[in-house]
Amino acid sequence: MKLFEQHQAMDLSPVCEAATAEEAATIAYKIVCETASFDGYNPAIEVQIRNPAQSKEHGHVGANWHVVWECGPDHWAVCQLLTDGKNWHTETHWGFDLVFYEDQ
Repeated sequence: MKLFEQHQAMDLSPVCEAATAEEAATIAYKIVCETASFDGYNPAIEVQIRNPAQSKEHGHVGANWHVVWECGPDHWAVCQLLTDGKNWHTETHWGFDLVFYEDQ
């Protein structure tokens, strides 16, 4: 089990400039990968981005973008809820997935 000796604070504020859920998820994924790498994890293994088709295949309801970091700090995604996107919003799934929805 990895203990957090050092942890980089995650700033997802650049995500709020994204015009779409896809763009927001892509920016968030890059930031989460940088944070995971700083914390000593291999983001190629520990961080995932799922497009709407992959999310649906994985059993999620609806076709949405997911950024997943299951080995990250407890409930990291809860602290990152973003509601001021231009045409999208976020929710968490179990506290370690950040889900990006297009506004309908």
